[in-house]
Amino acid sequence: RGVVLFLGGDQMLAILLAWRLRYRCVLYAERAVLWPNLASAYVLRSRAQLAHVPARWRHKCHVSGDLLLALARKRESTASQST
Repeated sequence: RGVVLFLGGDQMLAILLAWRLRYRCVLYAERAVLWPNLASAYVLRSRAQLAHVPARWRHKCHVSGDLLLALARKRESTASQST
């Protein structure tokens, strides 16, 4: 068994791939939550996005923060420590 982890691009392609492989699908959404009824779970960039998700699908959503910003900050701190 496995999981399809979507980090960017077309959300529907990740959902179709997960369906074809019979895997769960976890989608990271920077902007819009497009397919809450088809995804196993959504990871959201901000709490503000949660307001746009229908109440019946909010249990599938988890707020993690901005993954790209976190990575950039981590690289910046690592670079400053090594110099």
